[in-house]
Parts: sequence; C-alpha cells; structure tokens
Amino acid sequence: MKICANPLCPCGAVFQPDESFYYNSHSLDHLTVKCKLCQKPRVAKYTITKAKAPRKSRALAQQFQQQDGYKVCISKDCVHGGSPQLSTAFHTANNALDGLQKQCKDCTGPRSYKGKHLTASPGYRQRRDLKYKYNLTGELAELHITGGTACESCGSVEKVVVDHCHELEVFRGFLCSPCNTALGMLSENPQKIAKLALYAEKCQALKFKLTPDSI
Repeated sequence: MKICANPLCPCGAVFQPDESFYYNSHSLDHLTVKCKLCQKPRVAKYTITKAKAPRKSRALAQQFQQQDGYKVCISKDCVHGGSPQLSTAFHTANNALDGLQKQCKDCTGPRSYKGKHLTASPGYRQRRDLKYKYNLTGELAELHITGGTACESCGSVEKVVVDHCHELEVFRGFLCSPCNTALGMLSENPQKIAKLALYAEKCQALKFKLTPDSI
C-alpha cells in the first residue's frame, strides 16, 4: 500500500494498492511516486503530440512538388543565378521543413569543392589508396594507374592488381586477378605451387597423347 505524491490526485490522499503504481527499478519500493491515474493524462498527451508531429522526409518533398513548388538555391556561385527552380532540382533532406536541401543538385554535384577536386585530378582516389594502403608512390604508382603494368607471373595486362604481404602490409609486385587468387588459394606455399605445376605439365602431355581413336 502506498499514497500518491500528487496533491491533486483524483483518488485523494489515501492508501492505494501496489497495482495502482507503475514499476520503477530506481526507487526503493520499485514503484513510481505518482499513481497510474495521475500519469495517464501525461502519457496520452505525449502520445498525441508525438503522433501529430510532422515527419520531415521525402513525403514533404513530394507534396511540395505536387503543389508546383519553386525554390531558390542559396549558393552564391549557382549557375542559375538565384532564379527559382523546380523542387526536382534539389535533393531530399529529412531535417528540412520542405524536405529539400538548401543547395540545388548542380551545386552539390560536380560543381562542389569535392567534385571539382576529383574532376581536376583524375586518379586521385587510386593514388590515395596506393599511398596509404601499400605505401606506393612515384612513377610506379602512376604506371599502375594508367594501366602500364603487367602480371609478373603470366604477363597478362588485364585486371592487374597490387600484390602485398598481409602480415607486414608491404608491397611485393603486380599480379593479375586470377594469379593473385591462385597464389592465395595455395597459401603462397612454393612446394604446393611446384607440385601443381608438375601436375599441369603431366595433364598437358596426356592431352597430346590422347587421340579421338584411342578414346
């Protein structure tokens, strides 16, 4: 039995059973200070407010588009010169009141700082990956980016990748994708590779011995 702490409680300052209170693990008696009757209006009000809260999502952008809405890009360097544009010229934004970004697609795409940087320097991401992953820079990196490297095993120039030691993270050379996969499947064991080479020579010799008459 417990008394509700709310002085304006409709049940009055009388003892109520424990079932009239919500569970609270932080209190000593594991019950809330106010009874359920005092907390029901607050919970109902919060539920109604949360349900009626507007969702700032793509639905607002679609509604803005259906109303033939126009919007002006805030970028000073916009190619449209501050003239109103259709809502389809903007990307959607969940945190915006109209569901659209402040800048148009032309300003957030190739004309942005990142887009200009990548367009002005082709191969930027490849140079960055070669530098930070394999510590590969200079003429060798530029040769690989331009496609001038070949597989050091079979000599193929298609699908050439960087081969590196996974334990020491050190660059070792260039291999084509099939040779790189085969090297990993054989655990980079020279004995296994030599035995497989002998087996391949045996199969190659057996193929020449077989004729359509002998089969």
